Amino acid sequence: MQQRLLSLMLAALLSPSAMAGGLALYETSTSNSALANAGAAARAQGAETIASNPAGMTKLEGTQLQVNGGVVYGDLELDLDNGGNNGGNALQTAPLGSVYMTHALNDQWVVGFGMFGSHGLGIDYGDGWDGRGYAQSAKLTGIALAPSLAYRIDSNWSVGASLIAMHGALESSLDMGLGGQEFSDSDWAYGASFGVLYELDQHSRIGLSYFSELKWELEDQLFSRVNLAGLGVDMMIPQTVTLSGYHQLNDQWALLASANWQQWSRFGDIDVAYLRQNQTIDMHYKDTWHVSLGTQFDVTPALRLSSGIAYDSSAVDDAHRTVNLPMGEGWRWGLGASYQLSPATKLEASYTLAWLGDMAVHHPGNAIDTPMGTKPIRPEISGTYNNSYLNFFNIGVQHQF
Repeated sequence: MQQRLLSLMLAALLSPSAMAGGLALYETSTSNSALANAGAAARAQGAETIASNPAGMTKLEGTQLQVNGGVVYGDLELDLDNGGNNGGNALQTAPLGSVYMTHALNDQWVVGFGMFGSHGLGIDYGDGWDGRGYAQSAKLTGIALAPSLAYRIDSNWSVGASLIAMHGALESSLDMGLGGQEFSDSDWAYGASFGVLYELDQHSRIGLSYFSELKWELEDQLFSRVNLAGLGVDMMIPQTVTLSGYHQLNDQWALLASANWQQWSRFGDIDVAYLRQNQTIDMHYKDTWHVSLGTQFDVTPALRLSSGIAYDSSAVDDAHRTVNLPMGEGWRWGLGASYQLSPATKLEASYTLAWLGDMAVHHPGNAIDTPMGTKPIRPEISGTYNNSYLNFFNIGVQHQF
């Protein structure tokens, strides 16, 4: 097989999986979804602080359990400029879920454990669509397990840390006229998160958190009918730094804000080993920035309303957006409510709209040289993903023992 054809196959198989992981999920809990991530590293109002800043556990009393569940769906349909089979809505509906528990050992030490989805989504264009040589389907999911520990230094300062064990599962397929190619594997990656919480007073606090880089090492056969060495892929999950603030204005209103940086440029450099050859496929990812602003309003002592708005820069520029990487800058708007059923139990519900807007793509097509002449292997594809969006629905329950 010619080296160029092999390189095209590797890029096509792996870049849709990069798209699937290219959306970091801020919806790690019902309340964080409602606030569009505003105040995530400073809020510390429930056990879900494990996912955003483990230092926030020092503000939780007794033993607390939090369970969240939901669903994400939306629209990601390519309108082809010249018509044809566009594959319909490529976005796959997916479940959401997380579980957190914290336990205060004494006035200074708190332990906790969290399980949450941190990265992922899936696309599926179907078998017959015109761009199947670029991508048919891809799904990449990341589920993190996080045993955590926090320590209150004094009335102002707290620190915390989590060990992160993240399970990643990748499935990807395409059809370049050679019978179809698939890649499927899973792996565990290990890292850590660290956090600091500074309380100016009982009404205001600032949080800073860091989530380390992780690496999945994946391997599978590229051609199931041929006994060849496996395709090895090293895929990075980016490191993240988040700065958040929380300020209670009065007995009813509170303001929250966040800013973070994610090193997606590392995720876009994928190391590949195949047939004793090593190469790095550059997906042309770039680092992203996130800013969010939110508010909480206590209608009654039992009922709280929350809302937030957020902006995320794009991990790819317009020149490198393809059907494998249908991403752009995004806006999030969240809305939620919580109700205190009893002194120990709280119910929560939230909705978040992630708006991706219009995203144009263009593929000039590909061909390879053969003894019989030049052979086209992928057609030209040009069009626009119009009015693309994601819907997140979450419900949750918090209970203090």
